[in-house]
Amino acid sequence: MYYNDVLKGLQNSKIRYLVVGGLAVNLHGVPRTTQDVDLIISMDKDNVMNLCRLMKDMGYVPGLPVDPLGMADRKTLEDWTENRNLTAFSFYHREANYKVVDIVLVQPLNFNEAYQRKIIINAGDMEVCLVSLDDLIKMKIAAGRPRDLCDAEMLKEAKDIGENGDG
Repeated sequence: MYYNDVLKGLQNSKIRYLVVGGLAVNLHGVPRTTQDVDLIISMDKDNVMNLCRLMKDMGYVPGLPVDPLGMADRKTLEDWTENRNLTAFSFYHREANYKVVDIVLVQPLNFNEAYQRKIIINAGDMEVCLVSLDDLIKMKIAAGRPRDLCDAEMLKEAKDIGENGDG
């Protein structure tokens, strides 16, 4: 799976990120089909530059004809999200377009606070930074789409089972 290559690249490049979306649902123990890697990242300039460099080095290109470094500029990011309805910035693999990395731009979390609550999963020789279960539920509810609301309910059930020891 290409997920491993992306996650290993994020770790090696010291990018501050959290796995969110369908992959995070799976990593929290709720089976869910997903094809892309959804991330939230620290939007500081160095972090965004490192991400853009990594994506380029791994053969990924922006899905839109704009400079992805715009994610690090507050005014550009505001224009994208408020005036162009851009909710995620997508990178597609140049040769295998099913390989997609989405940087979620519109979500209810403060990245630095969420990063403090992250869960680190050891997967072989790498560490994966995963959004906390409560933060993922919050994101899913805020997204409001039927699939996300269903995910939120399943995650709540998984949380209840885990807290009550019924699993």
